[in-house]
Amino acid sequence: MSVVYGNWYEKGRAVIDRWLDSEDSSVRKKAVGVIAWTKGKVEESLLSKDLDGNSPWLDPQEAITEDRIKAAADAMNMSVDEVRSTYQALAAELHLRFETAESGDETGH
Repeated sequence: MSVVYGNWYEKGRAVIDRWLDSEDSSVRKKAVGVIAWTKGKVEESLLSKDLDGNSPWLDPQEAITEDRIKAAADAMNMSVDEVRSTYQALAAELHLRFETAESGDETGH
């Protein structure tokens, strides 16, 4: 990666990270949409509220629930484990949170 590209990416990523942690849910959702646009169709669909790869996007401060994972698996003809692992792979980058199945507690990214 060139120095110029690396510097541009780091600055852009810092802005997106600030958006993901914004107090404004509409800003957080737009940030998810920006990142979703750079991903594949599966990830893009999972990051959209309606599982269609379009806005509205998920709010990273709202926990991904087991119900959401099961609904996504059904809608996308994927296994629950595939959906969960895809969300887990995206968690750090998107500041996603998960609800634990046992207690309903949220786990952070």
